[in-house]
Amino acid sequence: MEGPGTSSTHRSRALFALVAMTLGVLATSLTGTAFAATTTSFGMSTSAVSVPNKPYTVSLSAYKSGSSGYLSISLSRTATTGNHPTQTHSYSFTLPGADLTFDSDLNPVQINTHTDLGKFGSITMHLKNASALKTVATKCPNGTITGSFSTRTGTLSGSFSLNANDNYFHTINRSSFPVTVTKVVSNGKTCPPGPTTCSQGYSFFASQSSKPLNVSASRPLSSGRAFISMSYSKSDAPASIGHSIFVSAPLSAFTVSSGFAVAVSGNAAAPFGANVIHFVKTGAPSVSGTTCKTTTVQEVYSSGSITAKFDSGGQKTMNGADFASVSKTVKT
Repeated sequence: MEGPGTSSTHRSRALFALVAMTLGVLATSLTGTAFAATTTSFGMSTSAVSVPNKPYTVSLSAYKSGSSGYLSISLSRTATTGNHPTQTHSYSFTLPGADLTFDSDLNPVQINTHTDLGKFGSITMHLKNASALKTVATKCPNGTITGSFSTRTGTLSGSFSLNANDNYFHTINRSSFPVTVTKVVSNGKTCPPGPTTCSQGYSFFASQSSKPLNVSASRPLSSGRAFISMSYSKSDAPASIGHSIFVSAPLSAFTVSSGFAVAVSGNAAAPFGANVIHFVKTGAPSVSGTTCKTTTVQEVYSSGSITAKFDSGGQKTMNGADFASVSKTVKT
């Protein structure tokens, strides 16, 4: 998880991956060779800075491609006790591309949301104290150049006001963030597929829409750590709002028996979680894959409950499920 100490290189690489994944490249076939037009996209990603009078940090990221823009504001805290779970609350917005201004050499850069955040506030900030521009070619392992990646670091300065419209954060104001701005150019070439890998282990998902709450968990087959997430999201125009709790815990926090009975511990996410919920299989399993075989089993609620204690958004307890399934993946 990112925090105040995350390096600018890590932030910029993460934003590059997000932009590349979101935009993609649409290729067409011509005499057996794939071609696509060159595309250029821009982004900004700030460091996480403290929220006054709360044990949280706040950060923002935004990207632009053509006439479309996207903004995400993230509020996060990590518990100081137990397995140190992380609680995150995010506010995401689709923006007109005109709200984000990027010069071709990444200076000047500006974000001005005007009234496009509606009741959630507004942001008017620009890049100051910009570093020298750094540009590197992006290459496949075989040496094929697929484009370039340019960055500057500096300070995003101006006015940031988020009205969370909740009973916890209320209004958050900032005048500056450390920031990395990026330019991603894709020439349309793609890398050849790499070797097939097999990630062995168990994965589980359950949802109960009446709460609402989603629970997911994963773990390796025998050694390592279990990963548990409790989350839910809602739309409150013009925002999409997400609440999540994530923890890395001992394997005992997520168990799957030989008969696919599942137990997931919310206690592993204390103080943000509590209780243990149980599921059992129903119906026949389905199997897919050859060298990497995945067995998937539908589950039904058996007993117990799991509670997510969100600071913003309220406490949610799952004590049933509309849908649940568990999968086991092994290399054959």
